[in-house]
Amino acid sequence: MAIVRLRPPLRELADGRREVTVGSGTVVDVLRELERSHPRLDGWMLDDRGRVRQHVAVFLGGERVDG
Repeated sequence: MAIVRLRPPLRELADGRREVTVGSGTVVDVLRELERSHPRLDGWMLDDRGRVRQHVAVFLGGERVDG
């Protein structure tokens, strides 16, 4: 499982939740599942090609990584 921590304004689009637990997989898999479970987030994290948008910071184990 992956824990996704959301910062405002994305938090507001996820029913005010600071953290959301979703299934594991690649970064893109996790973000897609997050969008499916919270449709208002659709398009905010992934672009139309399915790549992580530049303004989205992804951290794994406290280290920033490329999506």
